[in-house]
Amino acid sequence: MGHYEVLGVTPDASMDEIRARYLALARSAHPDVQSNAEAREGAEDAMRTINAAWAALSDSDEPSFDERDDRPITSTRLPGWLVMAPPGLLISGFGSVVLGSMGGIAILVEVGIFSMVAAGLFFLLAPIVALGASRRSDRRP
Repeated sequence: MGHYEVLGVTPDASMDEIRARYLALARSAHPDVQSNAEAREGAEDAMRTINAAWAALSDSDEPSFDERDDRPITSTRLPGWLVMAPPGLLISGFGSVVLGSMGGIAILVEVGIFSMVAAGLFFLLAPIVALGASRRSDRRP
């Protein structure tokens, strides 16, 4: 089986198509996503084959992999409100608790605690939304 067949692309595919297909295959065949030992062993062999095909077909002008590069591998982004909600709610909640405690205003303390709990929930929601967006972008042709 040739490198193009391994990645499931045609010989006239663009580098962007080859890279997208490589990433999709790597995500699905990676040993870390397999649940049992047998599947892991098969996945290790599959990843070796996929990586060899990518090494042969990847652009030679493209810089080699740099572990310090932490840019996302997809073009999907979180909505701005979801990026800003957790720190905004946390800061305003903390301020409300402090001011409510100093002024003896119980409702302000309650609002502050509610804001900090909401900040925690939004903080947990952000990676779930990012994973969903990444999966949707992987499914696009």
